[in-house]
Amino acid sequence: MKLFAYLTITLALLLFSNSLEAMEWEVIPEQCIVSQSNEVCDAKVRISVTQNKEVVCIRIIEKLNRCLPVNNTETLSINLKITGPVSIELLQQNGDIIDIKQIKYTLINAKPKRRRVKLPWSVF
Repeated sequence: MKLFAYLTITLALLLFSNSLEAMEWEVIPEQCIVSQSNEVCDAKVRISVTQNKEVVCIRIIEKLNRCLPVNNTETLSINLKITGPVSIELLQQNGDIIDIKQIKYTLINAKPKRRRVKLPWSVF
């Protein structure tokens, strides 16, 4: 009896994981680069979902954005004002998280090093 229950659970997990593995999704851009820490990054985020075997939903910044029907290939374009790292979650219809991708908020030093314009004066 225990063996039958174990095999049933294992088979269910394998079937469930295979349906999720076939799905592909990507988020572009993967990072937002700014030169000052208080700077807002205006980004047009593109989310592509292909080969979904079940209804999936996308949640951005803890707000449900949209649910996509089964076997649908769709690309969403969303304008975001990014002030820090942004999590984008792919969810099952019941709210369980399938995968999470993050848009990184990267601060770079935009000021170039100053160099002397003229050569130093020399006697020799």
